[in-house]
Amino acid sequence: MNDENVVSIAPFGVDDYVGRDDAGAAVGIRMDVGAQPVVSARSGFGELKDSALGFLCGERQTLAWFDILILTVIMWGEAIYTSTEYYIMMATGEISLAESIGYSTSAAETYTTLCLQALYLFAALLYLWARGFDFRILNFKISLKAIAYGCLIFVASAFLCDVCDFVLNVPFSALAIPEPIFAMLAGTGTADVLYAAFNGFYEEFYFLGLCFSVSSRDFKWVLPFSILVRTSFHTYQGMVSALCIGVAFGLLMVILYYRDDSKNIFPYALGHGIADIFGLSVIQFFM
Repeated sequence: MNDENVVSIAPFGVDDYVGRDDAGAAVGIRMDVGAQPVVSARSGFGELKDSALGFLCGERQTLAWFDILILTVIMWGEAIYTSTEYYIMMATGEISLAESIGYSTSAAETYTTLCLQALYLFAALLYLWARGFDFRILNFKISLKAIAYGCLIFVASAFLCDVCDFVLNVPFSALAIPEPIFAMLAGTGTADVLYAAFNGFYEEFYFLGLCFSVSSRDFKWVLPFSILVRTSFHTYQGMVSALCIGVAFGLLMVILYYRDDSKNIFPYALGHGIADIFGLSVIQFFM
């Protein structure tokens, strides 16, 4: 190998170099003090894999409280603002509950919402990358066991929300109360299913993945804050549904995930996605 073919390049360290052998293959050289150069062949695929791992393998495994605040603004700022606006309009009689719930029912509007949410997620990932976050601590593994558990999560959360809806309807009768959420299932199309699948991951990536990545000291306030956030962008469905989803459903997901040793986000995202399609109710299947 000629010396002029050797150049310094990331992701090797200051004592690492990469060049090409006589056949043109990429070769990495580690220059250790007092030792002979160690040569290792590196294929193009290996370099690509290392680059991907380099992106994911940051050193920060714990997020600070201000990270959660910034990520909340990135991922939920627009949704919280819109939901609050629609709830105030319902409370003042400017729009009906049906108009508030159905503000984004066409396929085109659903795809638009999906694209916007994807952009928010991309912005959040860029922020995490800039902060040196180690994405490997987030577990997302698809398996038959995880699928079955996700379905069980849906059934348990739907039953809990049925009970919550029954209990809250009386004291909150003066507030805007929506029709049963599952009534929106009529006319569910491909766009709704795709959005439900993505939204299930999007929400639980934040609430279970990121919010659980703070220190135990900060988690004491991040937990109630996350419940408030989950409730705040569902108020467009009425206060009863917002509390059922934000408090009852949110706390159930937190408790189940906290007790889950695998910390696999997939079944929770799946259960959430099913709920977005069918609605958080078990009673509907017996009516």
